[in-house]
Amino acid sequence: YSFGASLNTKLYGTMAPNILGVRAFRQTLQPSITYGYSPEVNKHPDIRAFAGGGPGNSSESQSMSFSLQHYYQARVGEEGAERTLDLLSVSHSFSYDFEADSLKLSSMGTSFSSTLLPRINFSGGLTHAFYKPGTSELHLTDPYQTAFNVSANISMAGKTFLFDDPDAGVPRGADSA
Repeated sequence: YSFGASLNTKLYGTMAPNILGVRAFRQTLQPSITYGYSPEVNKHPDIRAFAGGGPGNSSESQSMSFSLQHYYQARVGEEGAERTLDLLSVSHSFSYDFEADSLKLSSMGTSFSSTLLPRINFSGGLTHAFYKPGTSELHLTDPYQTAFNVSANISMAGKTFLFDDPDAGVPRGADSA
């Protein structure tokens, strides 16, 4: 048995500088809050099993999750030949466990990615703890960074590759004049 509710929205901000081929910038913010609750259900396990009600919940759980996603885009090109570039996306999330004995606030995860450069995708992530390491001392305004990663993926495409022989399709002795 469980209950959940979620609330989210999108907020847009735009700016139109119309200089150097950049017609407009757009930032999209998408905040979200999710609440989940499961009561303790451990009475009459034989009746629940017979009725197909499942094993139940051994303990009560109650949590709230928060996330915020940012999207940055640019519209470039001349009128009629415009295209949209995805510049950067950033996402933050953490949760609060109402039933935990201590350390009720989870670590905050942040991830980012960019496909601004053709055929290159940059991505990474950070993790911040709201508690001083080894203690239950809360530091909301000055969290501790516990992890960091970054990666770049490059895709290559084409008819030939570095080790391909460009003359492989030409018969020997054929004149290419």
